Order: sequence, then structure tokens, then C-alpha cells
Amino acid sequence: MKGKTCPNRHPRVSFPVVVPDRLDLMPDRTQFLISRSLLASKWRSLEEATNAFIPPGCGITHTPVFSLNPLIESFEGVSVLPSLEITASFVGGLLDGHLRFRTVVEGKEEDMLSALQVTPTMAGFIEAIYLTYHLRTKCAFWHGFYGRNYTLLPNYFLLRRLQSPSYDPQEFGLQYFKGKVDRPVGIRVAKRQGKYYVSCMAIYAFGNIVDMTVRVADERITALWPPETIYNSGARVMY
Repeated sequence: MKGKTCPNRHPRVSFPVVVPDRLDLMPDRTQFLISRSLLASKWRSLEEATNAFIPPGCGITHTPVFSLNPLIESFEGVSVLPSLEITASFVGGLLDGHLRFRTVVEGKEEDMLSALQVTPTMAGFIEAIYLTYHLRTKCAFWHGFYGRNYTLLPNYFLLRRLQSPSYDPQEFGLQYFKGKVDRPVGIRVAKRQGKYYVSCMAIYAFGNIVDMTVRVADERITALWPPETIYNSGARVMY
């Protein structure tokens, strides 16, 4: 994924901050955690819509190029800019590749984020994280897992399960998970110099824990890449 490397990508402020009645009146250099119930409901609806939309057998059988516009039209806070189209194509061989999301702007092929606009709302923040970091993990196989073999942690109960005494670390390859997380699970929204920074932790299958962030400014989404490493497992990665 191409993005902008940004130091201090997510301002360090204390939790929790009361969610303002109006996000445009949110004080600078503050942040809040999106409501667990709202996030769970919204994330579930996004997953259901996306899984129903992606062609059956994607990556397992031949997958023709398809437009993502009809899917995004059902979103609340993110939309495709007029006259632009986002296409998805499977790159690689059967059971050995990943989905690639692109658009064409003024005759130049670019990442799909160039075609998206977002409203600074709860729905827009959640959809921005979902499209930027979660969608790209769909239909990934074998070598296609490189850089995509992670699980976002929008769900508090998933973290609770990982930290429970009965947790089997081999499920995610996280032999040293406990005690390594220094921030809350879920989606966090921070405001700094009039820009919003939306973050969510993710766990790679080989043990690394990272914090993935997008910047929302002027109704556009920017992926801040690479993500911040919270914990490095030191495991050797092979695909």
C-alpha cells in the first residue's frame, strides 16, 4: 500500500474523552473511542454487504475485474467522486494472490483512495478504516498474504478473548501477546490542527501488533503507512 509516512501520526492524549455533540466542534488535540455498540453494528453491516458483493469463488476460480462503485453507493459516510470508478482485480494465480483496488484520475492509474470522499461523521470514520485496511485482506491467498495477513481489532470482545487464560496463542501466532498493548481496542478518533486521525490496532498472524491510521482532511482519506509498530514479535515471515 502506498501512503504518506507521518511522524506522530496519532496524537498521544488521555482516554476517554467525551464524544462531542458535534464533531466539527471537537476540541483540537483530543480524541475519543467510538461507541462499542455503534461500531459493532456498523462493522457487521459493512461485512455483510461486502461479503455478499464480492464475486463467489474470488481467488479460487477466475475472477473478472469488477466495479466497487455499487458497493460503496450503499455506504453512509464514504462515496466515490463523480465520474470516477473504482475497480477490483485479482492479481496472481489461483489460490496465490490478492485483490487490487484502483481508479483512473485524469488518465493516470492511482490507488482507490484517490477516488473517495468522506464526511467527518461516525459512519465516515468507520468506513474509512474499513475500506483502507480491512477490505484489502479479502480474498488473499498464499503470497498474496504478504502485508495483508493481519486482523483488525475493532472488537473489544476479540481482545478480551485473546487476553483470557484459556486463549490459545497459536490461533494467531501470538505467544507473547499479553501485556503488550498500551492503548484501547476499537476505533479511536483524534483531532489535530483541524484534521481527524482515525486509528485501529491490528494483529499480524506472525505476532506483530500495529496501529493503523488514516487521516481525514478536506473530505479526503490518506493512509498513513507504514503503521506504527506496538509490538515486534521478531518472528521470521515466510509466504
